[in-house]
Amino acid sequence: MAKVQAKKVEAATKEDLKVAPEKKVEAVQLEEKQNLPFFEKFTRKGISEMRPYVLGEDLIGVSVSKEDNPEKDMGMIARNPKNHEDQWYVAKAYFDENLQPEVQPNLPELETTKTPETVHDKLVIQKQGLEDEIKGLKNFMDKNPTYKKLDQVQRSLMFQQLNYMNQYLTCLTRREEILRPLEE
Repeated sequence: MAKVQAKKVEAATKEDLKVAPEKKVEAVQLEEKQNLPFFEKFTRKGISEMRPYVLGEDLIGVSVSKEDNPEKDMGMIARNPKNHEDQWYVAKAYFDENLQPEVQPNLPELETTKTPETVHDKLVIQKQGLEDEIKGLKNFMDKNPTYKKLDQVQRSLMFQQLNYMNQYLTCLTRREEILRPLEE
């Protein structure tokens, strides 16, 4: 394998040139790849799947940057929704600054005073109740100072509970979607 020498270039991104042209930003670029494109900013199109790092957990199979210290930082473990084996560590500061829990859209309310007549009606009512429970748990985890006082095991179990509730909601939603055309 041939040795490749590194060469310094003036700027890492187009924005670096626009915002502070007087400051020279050093980036290392391999000599063979001197025409690499600039870094650009992108926003996410979809949802990120994450869970809290559990103190002492085995991180085999999870990519962790050398700058990160999960045991001190207690950030999040992210995964590719289409390939659950593809996982990486997300620093707590980055997570707090850039991500928030997914917001479920409000669904039309059914009159709960009448007795549900169909399986579809029962599923919609059950779904609404579960959505309220999920919303309450998310609010507790996000806004209640008591949550931060809980030990890591309790917080991790609550996060698991929230994940299972969301999976159950997905199942109910799918069943409701399948039944909807049959009864309308």
